[in-house]
Amino acid sequence: MKKSLLFITFILLEITAKAQLISPEIIVEQSSATRTSLFARVTYTGLMPVPTGFELEYDGGGLVRNILLGAGVVFNQPIIGLSPGTAYNIRARAKYGIDNGPWSVVLLRRTLVDFPPAAVLSSTYNCPTNVGISWAVNQRPGDIEEQIVQRSFDNATWVTIGNLFPTERSYNDGDARPGRTIWYRVLTRNISGLTNSNTVSVNVIPFSGPKNPVNVISDQKNKSRNHLTITWQNPQEDVACGSDIRASNFLMVKLFNETEYKLYSELYPNANSARIDGLKPKDVVDFRVFSLSNKGLQSNWIGGRDTTWGPPYAPSNMIIVAFNDKLNVSALEVRWKDNSKDEDYFQIEVSTDSINFNLLAKIKFDNTNFYHTPVEEGVNYFYRMKAGSNTDGESAFTPISFAVNYPYSTKPNAPYGLQGALVANKINLKWYDDSDKERNYILERSIDNTTSFKILSTLPRNATSYIDSDVSTGKTYNYRIRAVNPIGESDNSGIATIKFGTTLGALQNVEVNFYPNPTSDFLQIKVPESIIGKSGSVLVYDENNRIVLEKKINNFTDEFSIPAENLNPGKYNVKLTSKDFVQTKKIFKQ
Repeated sequence: MKKSLLFITFILLEITAKAQLISPEIIVEQSSATRTSLFARVTYTGLMPVPTGFELEYDGGGLVRNILLGAGVVFNQPIIGLSPGTAYNIRARAKYGIDNGPWSVVLLRRTLVDFPPAAVLSSTYNCPTNVGISWAVNQRPGDIEEQIVQRSFDNATWVTIGNLFPTERSYNDGDARPGRTIWYRVLTRNISGLTNSNTVSVNVIPFSGPKNPVNVISDQKNKSRNHLTITWQNPQEDVACGSDIRASNFLMVKLFNETEYKLYSELYPNANSARIDGLKPKDVVDFRVFSLSNKGLQSNWIGGRDTTWGPPYAPSNMIIVAFNDKLNVSALEVRWKDNSKDEDYFQIEVSTDSINFNLLAKIKFDNTNFYHTPVEEGVNYFYRMKAGSNTDGESAFTPISFAVNYPYSTKPNAPYGLQGALVANKINLKWYDDSDKERNYILERSIDNTTSFKILSTLPRNATSYIDSDVSTGKTYNYRIRAVNPIGESDNSGIATIKFGTTLGALQNVEVNFYPNPTSDFLQIKVPESIIGKSGSVLVYDENNRIVLEKKINNFTDEFSIPAENLNPGKYNVKLTSKDFVQTKKIFKQ
């Protein structure tokens, strides 16, 4: 009976205990939160029964966890190992034995966010007084409360230059130092602390002189005897940064005989030409163009030299060189120095007495030598030359240059075709020169039917005529002529017999003319009147006296040609024959 009463009493006490457990009070101050913990205070205010323990539950971050606390009425319990920036539902209840009391109210509390993410920094633009930086935040951008931009000139001492909102991602440093190296970093901040970004260094570009003018030239289409026009191009400026902005262009000028450049004109920054006036014909002008920036910095001088229009300068340093060409023909080479770049031609003149000059050649402006060939042995040649412009006239002649030609190599060939005619009581004699080696001609006359000849006259080289005025009516005169030089004398020509009073009229042309000589493709032959209409032949002999070309002529015309393109370069003898007529000439094939 007693045992039953005790059991009933125990049951009644248990029922009473369950009925009397109340929910504890729970306090979690948000101010106590850290990145990974919260602090809970649990207080039990019930009288009976006294709880044998408490259960603290926190739910967040996808997990539900419990902490069992011992007996008592007040507990200060840290909740650790939490995730940063995570919200947790927290509640508590009393326990009595195996029984649980009701849960307390649920408190929602959040751990502090993690340290802010680091910004990834880079530079965007670089100007002398403006440097741009930008950055990215690749994770948790919402954890940033503030961004701090800092600058350093030594990568050690940092100064804050900007406090930015969390969403900004760029900054312009408008107080950069031209030519200095500057380091930048961005600090991200939140309630948990600060995080440094990487460091970026920027070598700030300095202010510089403007870019050099390009294509600085003298405009050849816009110049005269008295002016030059200088043109150039202005390179693109650094408009974005303003590091090299032109403020002015300058043209400097120096005449050839001056030692220093002088400022000719200051021009607007976009000017690209300037005219130099007040010059003289053939003034040599050195010119330079440079630019000045809005910071007082200067570009390099770029320029050149030009000459106003006018007669070209005379060539100089003329020398004469003797040689044999590839055909073994006597030749003289005339060389000179070209002192102008505006001539259109050179005119070369030659003389054998240094007084009377004849035009030898007029050649293109881009030559500095000329071959005079063939030339005669034993002749003194004198040369002079000048440069000429088709629009601005000619230079003065060079000083006369003297050349002694080759000494005589062999005795001369005999003249041929000697004939005479009685004209106005005088006998006019004519013959043909078949040599380039004679110094003189000796003309002889006989008045005793060729028994004896006496010298009538000594004539200069290349002479082809003579007038004998010492004649009498009724007499017969016989003439012969030969060529001489220091090596020897030629044979005498054929004898021309003239009987005073019986031979009248003009001398007949009996000369054969071969041209061009030297030749390359063909040989043109002009025949004398005496064989026109007659038949004959043309034979070409090489230096070994072999016939290399033969042409039969049935009816001579006054002029015809024979081919020469198949002949090898060299010297040849051309022999033209007809009835009672034979004549031989030397030609040269190039």
